[in-house]
Amino acid sequence: MNWTCPIKHDAREATIPPNIQCEYWALGSPEVYAWAVQTGRTDASRFHGVEINPTTYAHNVSQCPETNWHLGDLYAVMEQHYDRGDFDPSFVNVDLFQSVETAANYVAHIMQLVTDFEATVLANFVLKHRGCNDTPGMLLPRLAREPLFRAAYRNGWTWSDRYYQYTRKNTTMCSLTFFSPKIDNPNLCAILE
Repeated sequence: MNWTCPIKHDAREATIPPNIQCEYWALGSPEVYAWAVQTGRTDASRFHGVEINPTTYAHNVSQCPETNWHLGDLYAVMEQHYDRGDFDPSFVNVDLFQSVETAANYVAHIMQLVTDFEATVLANFVLKHRGCNDTPGMLLPRLAREPLFRAAYRNGWTWSDRYYQYTRKNTTMCSLTFFSPKIDNPNLCAILE
């Protein structure tokens, strides 16, 4: 994982829970896995890294065969495990390289899937890159346009009032943290009222 950006480092330290009790799902790489284990966030048996590219997936498996690697789309893989009754997420890191306009529906589907679990969803969105020029304050109103996101809010989903913005090369990203109805979190922002 590239720690050259102190804001990204701080964002990960602040938004990823220190001791994930159940499964940690992520668009993963050996670096993400190593960081999660080294910092005590999870262990090999609870980490689930998902990769859509077969070559990268094979590399991940060869680098860290002791953990759980899955080939496919993050949502689709989690849904398969849910349908089999082999799914117990505590934390889902949805590290997307998409604007909120294109990612809102995807993030809302993941929130819907993990609603009945004591789960945190960390979603990363592109703010500035090639024609996309958003601000953090625009993210929640844009997410609120998505019917599944509004349904999640009505079903008790909440979110942190803190966000983390960081720039990599010519791309600015922003992280938002969402909490399922099973999590009692006093640090909330109710923008959809």
